[in-house]
Amino acid sequence: MRSSGSKSSSESYFVLHQQDGDRLGILLDWACANDIAIHPGIHLEAYFEPDTRPGIAVFSHDDIPSDTTLMTIPRSALLSVRSCTIAQHIPPISGLDDDEMSAKLSLALALFSELVRGRDSRWFGYLQALPKTVPLALFWGTRDVFPDDDSREASEWIVGTEVEKEVRSRYYLDQIATYYETVASPVLSKLEIPVTPEYFLHAYALVSSRALRADAYHGLCMVPIADAFNHASVMNSHARFEVISHVCPTCGSQNDCSHGSRRPPESQLSAYLQKNDACAVIGAFEANSQEILMCYGLAKSNASLLVHHGFALEFNEDNTISWDASELKDDLLAIQASGQKRDATNTIMSGISLDSFLRLVEATSDRLEHSGYDYSVLYKGNFLCSDDHRRRGSKLRIDSSGRMTTHMWMFVNLWLVLPGYITSGVDINDAIKNRTKSFIDTLTMACRNIMEILLRISLVKKPDLDSSTASWEVAINYETMGNDVEAERELTFQMLRIVNEVFARRLSRIGKYPDMSSDDIWRICANLPHNRHKARMAIAEAISERDLIERCLSTWQAIEDVARKIAHIHA
Repeated sequence: MRSSGSKSSSESYFVLHQQDGDRLGILLDWACANDIAIHPGIHLEAYFEPDTRPGIAVFSHDDIPSDTTLMTIPRSALLSVRSCTIAQHIPPISGLDDDEMSAKLSLALALFSELVRGRDSRWFGYLQALPKTVPLALFWGTRDVFPDDDSREASEWIVGTEVEKEVRSRYYLDQIATYYETVASPVLSKLEIPVTPEYFLHAYALVSSRALRADAYHGLCMVPIADAFNHASVMNSHARFEVISHVCPTCGSQNDCSHGSRRPPESQLSAYLQKNDACAVIGAFEANSQEILMCYGLAKSNASLLVHHGFALEFNEDNTISWDASELKDDLLAIQASGQKRDATNTIMSGISLDSFLRLVEATSDRLEHSGYDYSVLYKGNFLCSDDHRRRGSKLRIDSSGRMTTHMWMFVNLWLVLPGYITSGVDINDAIKNRTKSFIDTLTMACRNIMEILLRISLVKKPDLDSSTASWEVAINYETMGNDVEAERELTFQMLRIVNEVFARRLSRIGKYPDMSSDDIWRICANLPHNRHKARMAIAEAISERDLIERCLSTWQAIEDVARKIAHIHA
């Protein structure tokens, strides 16, 4: 990524983010001048310390009844690709598979064009209050953005974690670099607006961490003041962002226009927003004398938050551990190669087409999930399937309670079962490719027989513990104990042993020092210099993921113990 343009405007950008004085006061004055209305029962507090929480947070100081309008932002105050100074020069993006990424890159260019204008931008009062740095894990180890030792050390600690996987799986850095070289830099050079990679990436980081999706006209945009709310999960959030999304995508009108008709308001809130040509933040429930939080999106794990927002939650029930399909295949091959009895299985499965096998996993998992059986130790992965096997692999997960997705269980199940259903001399990939309904039914039933004992096992949440730190214990479900167990017992126990070995292998790959205990790692973290903020976040994430896997190991070892007790009862 190369720099372009003169030095003076780059210095203007730098000065913009080194302003001293009452940034919050300037922001609030700007908000008032732009008709942004803030409820008198809430107030904003600024955080500008470099190693704590840069930016602004929102607090209540009065009772806030449910569904209160906390703030109203005119659509004219939104900073978007359509409203920025260089709007007519920003081209639509083609060739990217990720529409959200395309929107982020275009908005980063729009935001940068306003940041570089400094006081000449009509959003200056808002821009001057934005954080000077946003520690996105996406850029840890990237010299253009974070050339410091803190970033370098942080990148060493996220090895083997979900953070590293999130960064690498979608080629974010390659997409950003390509957009900068082929779109942003040429557009800005043509307009004689200087740009350097670090400043453009800073604009991208601001967009990634703060932008909200508005209506069909503005799309993804910067929403002043509304972006001051910090994130919480759906269960712990107090506010939500509301906007009339069905506006004219050509001119932005909320009413009938020459481009077509609009639907009438469907609620009192919609009518209010249409009348005022505004969007709003609405209080979801009472939030007295505390920080008011807003959910940035469903199922945001700490890995996702670190990569795309630059922070993590202390307790996050949305944390999971995932396996790429190729990663799980390699683990299974290694585990079976270390044994004495599964050489034939390894010989057959080592040459299997991963794509074909995953399609078989999809088909049998879908059949099992619609069978009506309830396995409390399994859950249905809520991740979209695609033809890209790396994305399909995102269904191979364990969650914070120790449950495994049906797809991950079936992946390991089929790995054990499939070789026994391949006719001698028949290529396994041909057999899968030519699979029939009866073939899938047969495999599903074989896997279900292995899983039969799991129907008698329940995960029970331990009582009297806070939900954020609650643990789970394994128990026998005596309601189903009257049924005969016709399971493939030895295969069941072998399956459970392999699952635990998969967990142990993943544990051995996490962090800078995988063999070190969590207590020793915490001591390293405690002794870091004060300015190693990113390294601390990276270490905390590595320990969090280790703890999650260790809990899952404990859970599934207990499941194996309970399964043996059940088998003994029915012996």
